[in-house]
Amino acid sequence: MFNFNKEDWNVDWNVKTKIIGVGDFGAKMVNLSIEKVLLNANFSVVATKNETLLKSSAPQRIKVTDSVDEETRKNFSELVKDIDLLFIFTDLADENISIQIAKLSKDILTVAIMPKSAPNKEKFQNSVDALISVEDENIFLMYNVVRLINGLVSEPGMVGFDYAEVKSVLGNSGRCYVSYGTATGKTPAIDAMKIAINSLKDILNKSKGVLVGIVGYYENLSMIEANEATTMLQEAMHPDAEIIWGVNSDVTYLDSVETIIIATRSGSD
Repeated sequence: MFNFNKEDWNVDWNVKTKIIGVGDFGAKMVNLSIEKVLLNANFSVVATKNETLLKSSAPQRIKVTDSVDEETRKNFSELVKDIDLLFIFTDLADENISIQIAKLSKDILTVAIMPKSAPNKEKFQNSVDALISVEDENIFLMYNVVRLINGLVSEPGMVGFDYAEVKSVLGNSGRCYVSYGTATGKTPAIDAMKIAINSLKDILNKSKGVLVGIVGYYENLSMIEANEATTMLQEAMHPDAEIIWGVNSDVTYLDSVETIIIATRSGSD
């Protein structure tokens, strides 16, 4: 069993998060994040088309050309200044722009989220700490990955992620894999974990690091059950795996519990 103690509450919540959407896809994902009221994050959109920027809800919108010049690089440097955690939503349609933003954030924990159909992922993977690709139609899972990581490093929860721990797992991790489970009933955390584990079973037994988040309403999400669910994950993992877990209460989950697993350093692509 995992131990839960008061030290898990002593998390530094001063993590500064930036979410940048690149191109049409990135702008759509930023709009979704704003619509869903993703807290404690700043939003920007970078695009080559005026139409994309006009449709964006982001408070900061930057028009660029495909050819990134020195002035644009300076603007990108300002874009990622004084932040700790950067999420980039991109489908790599504007590959050069995405790569330039990522390269200028080399001292920042940078996580890219994109659809599986995005081209040249391997090339872009070398520019970010972690690359997470999700089935194209599952935009809510893409959003939930960002919400999970950001929420558990920036909002007080039942058990929060410490930023340094998250960086130790995601930093220079390369390709990552994500799975999701949701359940209701008497043991929703355990049942949601089973679903998430089963959809990633072949990856988990090779993975050397995971982040796992469990979210539900505190009245139907006990720490004992969350602990049991996380122990199930430990048993499915590589014996040397590092497991960082967080639990958060959300009033919108009155009847259900959801689990998201992000597995890294699998050695299998």
